[in-house]
Amino acid sequence: MKIKSILFVAIIFLCCSCSVQKKYTSLEKEMSWLEGKWIGVGYQADAMTAQTWSIELKVDVKNKKCSINYPSLECSGKWVLKNGNSNAATFVEHITEGKDKCFDQGELIITKVDENHLSYSFFYPKNHQLGAFSTLVKSEYAKKLNSKRL
Repeated sequence: MKIKSILFVAIIFLCCSCSVQKKYTSLEKEMSWLEGKWIGVGYQADAMTAQTWSIELKVDVKNKKCSINYPSLECSGKWVLKNGNSNAATFVEHITEGKDKCFDQGELIITKVDENHLSYSFFYPKNHQLGAFSTLVKSEYAKKLNSKRL
């Protein structure tokens, strides 16, 4: 009886492990449009301040890592995925360096425009109003465009 119980638990564990792996693989495949390094210029939504800053986003979908850097603001951190699909993703931003220079815990909605462009919308953490926007360009694509212009 004890062996049957252990065997039953092992089979249940294997079945659950397989379904979790399939679900992760599905999410990984569905979010593959976000993979890579993206660059752009952020624009303050409040036209009265008219501030701009540089954006560098690195996404490793397989390892579920998103790092964000705002070099001109001297702050950086990571994004944590709230939800996503084949066309859009929502993240919470956690600033780890330069917390006094950037808003921590803001929400970002990233939308796929095409293979080389993303729409970036930042919402303030307390009032959830639009704070900034950008169009991010895949780094390799931007380099290719710049080399054609020279």
